[in-house]
Amino acid sequence: MPRSLATSSFSRDALDYVRGLGNMRAIRIDGTMLLGLMIDQDVGVRAERTLTLKRLNIDYFEDAEHFPIHPLHRPVKHTI
Repeated sequence: MPRSLATSSFSRDALDYVRGLGNMRAIRIDGTMLLGLMIDQDVGVRAERTLTLKRLNIDYFEDAEHFPIHPLHRPVKHTI
């Protein structure tokens, strides 16, 4: 089965040719899609830097005993 690969966008003639194939299925992969697929599938790429996204764990804050209180941050009672 013949396959072709483009590293840019397709010309109008190429798109018209694919439309003219009728029932034959053709998947067009241009340069942008190819790069996206390569990144998603880890083909021909390597991680340069990893970013960790953190989310607040609300369950942790439901129990106040988890929080050690620093001596300087203890509540102070004010009297007048």
